[in-house]
Amino acid sequence: QRVHDGVWHSPLTGEVFILHGTNSFFVPDTIDDVIRRRLEEIDIHPSGPLWGRGEPPSREDVRVREETIAQRYSLFAQGLAAAGMEQERRALRLMPRDLAFGWVEEGVVEIAFGLPSGAYATSVLREIAPYTQFSPTE
Repeated sequence: QRVHDGVWHSPLTGEVFILHGTNSFFVPDTIDDVIRRRLEEIDIHPSGPLWGRGEPPSREDVRVREETIAQRYSLFAQGLAAAGMEQERRALRLMPRDLAFGWVEEGVVEIAFGLPSGAYATSVLREIAPYTQFSPTE
């Protein structure tokens, strides 16, 4: 929803920020110039919930957004909680490492990059270009 709304990289009231390269997060009292600078410098990222049992740490506007989406997909949200999953967070921005690409032949490009644990290559590829076939290689 945040991608659709164009605010996936913008700090919102009640935001839960994840420290780059970690699963550690915090909720600042206010969004000030220090938070904006850290966000711009890729030191912190806005985060989204991995739904489960318990209360999300988000507040205010972000909490309303997250609970609205959880209600829209209540079957999944309730199922994850019933399965014993706990609330967790993941960064909404993904920074691929060591991005490289080259043409294998006309119309075929090979792309290589590294991702942190828990990230999906398909989400990066979706943002780079539309594709219809995917064949993973080493």
